[in-house]
Amino acid sequence: MGYYPKFSAAMAITMGLLIIFGGMARMGFIMNFFSRPILTGFLNDIALSINANQEMSAIGSAVKTNRAREARDNVSNGNS
Repeated sequence: MGYYPKFSAAMAITMGLLIIFGGMARMGFIMNFFSRPILTGFLNDIALSINANQEMSAIGSAVKTNRAREARDNVSNGNS
């Protein structure tokens, strides 16, 4: 087992605990500081990403790319 699965699991657990703590501390008011277009765009992007992944799985086509790594490399190399 490599580094990335362990790191991903640790980040998921950490973020879950932070979300639970934020909910118990009633910190939802922080979302009022984000503008409506930003929230709408973020939620639409999430919906489109999930939909695209589900459709690719449904038709049996799996694209084997690592877009996150490519994006990180582009940013670190100064490409846009």
